[in-house]
Amino acid sequence: MLKTLTIQNFKRFKQKTKIEFDAITILLGANNSGKSTVLQALSIFQYCLDNTRKKKNGHFTLETKTIGPDEFGALPVASPKDLWSNGQSSKPIEFEAVFETGTKIKFEIKFQYNRFSIHPTVTGQGSELIEQTRIRYVPIHSGLGLREEFRLAPAIADSLQRLEHGAVIRNLLWELKTNDEKGWKRLIWILTRLYPSAEIDVNFDKDVDRFIGSGYSDQVLSKSLDVVVSGTGFQQVLQIFTGVLSQGSNIVLLDEPDAHLHGRLQGDVMKVFEELSQEVGIQFIMATHSPHLMASAPSGSLRAMIEGRAHSFAQTPEQMDVLDSLGAFDRMEVIPLLKTKAVVFTENRDDRDYLKQFAIKHWGEPEANELWEKVGFLFTYQEPISADVKRLARQVKDLLNSPSLRDLAKGAPPRFLVVGDRDYRSQSAAAAAKKELEQKAQGENFNMDLNCSIWERNEIENYLVDPAAIEAAVVSRLVDGAQKVEAKKALKQIIPAEIEKLKDAARLQIGSKLQQQSHEYRGDYVKTTKEVDRIMAEEWGDGFGLCDAKKLLSGIRGELQKRGIRTKLVESDIITKMTEVPADVIKVLKAIEKLANPEPVKKRVARKRIAKTARVRER
Repeated sequence: MLKTLTIQNFKRFKQKTKIEFDAITILLGANNSGKSTVLQALSIFQYCLDNTRKKKNGHFTLETKTIGPDEFGALPVASPKDLWSNGQSSKPIEFEAVFETGTKIKFEIKFQYNRFSIHPTVTGQGSELIEQTRIRYVPIHSGLGLREEFRLAPAIADSLQRLEHGAVIRNLLWELKTNDEKGWKRLIWILTRLYPSAEIDVNFDKDVDRFIGSGYSDQVLSKSLDVVVSGTGFQQVLQIFTGVLSQGSNIVLLDEPDAHLHGRLQGDVMKVFEELSQEVGIQFIMATHSPHLMASAPSGSLRAMIEGRAHSFAQTPEQMDVLDSLGAFDRMEVIPLLKTKAVVFTENRDDRDYLKQFAIKHWGEPEANELWEKVGFLFTYQEPISADVKRLARQVKDLLNSPSLRDLAKGAPPRFLVVGDRDYRSQSAAAAAKKELEQKAQGENFNMDLNCSIWERNEIENYLVDPAAIEAAVVSRLVDGAQKVEAKKALKQIIPAEIEKLKDAARLQIGSKLQQQSHEYRGDYVKTTKEVDRIMAEEWGDGFGLCDAKKLLSGIRGELQKRGIRTKLVESDIITKMTEVPADVIKVLKAIEKLANPEPVKKRVARKRIAKTARVRER
């Protein structure tokens, strides 16, 4: 079994980084945290092993080998230098694997004179390891071919090297059935266990057939048809376990094995991984974002990828209990929190995505991406003020301060920003709700660094109600000049008409909110009506701020379709077409920037410009 892999100068791992492995190891983390890079490093390690392996006097050894870029099939890259950190190939890439026996195998990869040089070093008794180590990378399922020709072993290996598992799945099945009876029976048992009604078989006659036949049936398909008719979930499971069991793999790399699988099935698949590890001795190393795989993982198997390092994570039941205390939060959201300590609460992912689009519009994509990497978003799945967000924030604070995570969550205490919907409150009620939340959160009982921003409009979608931007977004997707003119004319009628339709609904929502939040209005219809009339008279105006913006946009789409104007109205297009970001949205973006505590954007841009100028002068 592989115990550790040390990586240096490979892609994001410039510094020497050691990752520890168990029988099952699950790499967790945000996007671009290094999970897939670890799997790629192991895949290249196997490639180096295959290409430097020699047999002498009955024993296997490793010898230095040079390979041209066109022949180097370890990992598809646009340029060989893409394998190195920052594209700088002056120092060798290093992979050092330590196995359970204590044997170490190290590879140095240099790129000189337009050729790769692979130099191996073996410490300890390595002949058996060199012969038997088989690391297999099983990529995410991407579909099966309609037909599949029979291939010889070198052609199958070539497709697997290019990660084209879907192109040879029937060949792998046929190889298992004809050459590994035990492995074939194990595969059928696994498939039956995960899909009880499904049956599969393969057949091929080399004297008369060109293509391998495959049969699939289930409770719906009583007649056996080709396996291509099965669902993507079944095909994902089929690809995973065919890859696991074929060609003598003893270390299997899985990237997002949860793809296409529902939550319960993901847990069942993890149980099969455990059984194969215990019964067959296969070691599994996988990267995932799935909370279901995380929840069903064996104790001690999780590694959190934070700032290019893999930290042991959730090794005990007590740690899992701490994570469960997050309640509505996805466990996977904890990983970026360990790094950022800056938390923004929004109602859902859509709110976060709108904020990101507004940030790109306001600052540009590079600056917005840089800011977004410094904050973590958590979702309340209901309007944040009503969700008692201060209690949820305290759960996060307690989690990060718990003994189980204290070593990973070093540094300043977490900081929180709540971005809440006005949700039909009056302006005065919204201001009072904001003040009350901040005072309670910052008081002795909670003692948290928490601030709140409540939209001046009803919710973030109301800032998309910009008639000029809506018109530009609609017209931008039309080609015909006459339809563009027709769309502009129609929108001038549609938008105010649709807003007017929503006026009575807004009155009802405001009245309902008043009665929910104050005993003063509860049950007093006359008093409630008078207050609703006052709010509507003072604040309705053009209706942009208090209408149901989601229904408005949907209504605009429907009316355009009725008039035969075949186009789309996409929210991101509206933001792109705005002449400027609304002031209220800018205020929230600046609050997020302050939360992250980065260098102010203007200074950051100026600093980058100065640094770029200095580099040009040096050249």
